[in-house]
Amino acid sequence: DIIDNVLPINSRVGLINFSGCGTSYSYQDCVDQGRLKRMISLDANGTPNDLDAVLSTVDAINEDDFLGGYTWTNEALGLALTEFVDYSAADTDKMVILITDGEPYP
Repeated sequence: DIIDNVLPINSRVGLINFSGCGTSYSYQDCVDQGRLKRMISLDANGTPNDLDAVLSTVDAINEDDFLGGYTWTNEALGLALTEFVDYSAADTDKMVILITDGEPYP
């Protein structure tokens, strides 16, 4: 509903999944295993976004996409910042909506 009913019509949406790994994995191990990844990049669905494509991707997310483990919040926000720098104009408004189940760790 946020994507479909709240964001301005000319918005572009990115989605980063930051489910982590257990204690025996490094940050890079988690990235390599796809547990910290861009599920939708800001440049993936046109400008403005094809909202049907965005909603289809979001609707396809299920419990298999949330693997538990560390909550790599800082790293996920770093990926979001990289998306802003790489794929948006400096003079546009930007917003991060952070949804998490826990405290940042490690």
